[in-house]
Amino acid sequence: MNRWLLACLGLALGLVPGAIAAQIAGDADGNGRIGPGDVTAIIDTILQIHPAPGNPDCTLDSHVDVLDVICVQRVIAQTAPTISEFLPTTATAGTLVTVHGSHFAAGGVPPTVTLARQGGGALGAPVMSSGDDNLVFVVPSGAAN
Repeated sequence: MNRWLLACLGLALGLVPGAIAAQIAGDADGNGRIGPGDVTAIIDTILQIHPAPGNPDCTLDSHVDVLDVICVQRVIAQTAPTISEFLPTTATAGTLVTVHGSHFAAGGVPPTVTLARQGGGALGAPVMSSGDDNLVFVVPSGAAN
């Protein structure tokens, strides 16, 4: 297994080498987690638009190049939230809905739930509890059927 793949795997598992523990490899925008903003910051660094405020070297090879963009995109893809089921499958306002899946707490960011609003638009639903593989929210008044 080559070095950049090991670095990406380590990032996906939350393992950060001691030398860069203060700056996560691939966290080019410096916000403390890997996400889409890091891709932009790495590309800006490659194109010499401006240097990245964080650590753009996701592959740990002392170079910032397209391999770092690929590395960050792999980390993002491996930690994207997925839904396997939700119960109940129909609900009215005030009902607690439990969603099962994975990666709901990826990157340390609390999950949010957005539902369709009656009459159009979107409506935030309060999240009552969450973990990496499940979350519970309340259907708000005004949510579409």
